[in-house]
Amino acid sequence: MTSQSIQFTHPVPTPPQRWSVAAVEELFKLPFADLLFQAQQVHRAHFDPNQVQLS
Repeated sequence: MTSQSIQFTHPVPTPPQRWSVAAVEELFKLPFADLLFQAQQVHRAHFDPNQVQLS
């Protein structure tokens, strides 16, 4: 085994150019726990959930 670290790569979707007012309003209507859950899902899609940042 080499000393190189394992890196996880995930496809990065192209974000929409601009958020519509209706889309933003829908986010504001979500209960906080649901909003937090969605944020966690997006974060885990782009970062290793088991990696600990030491700095």
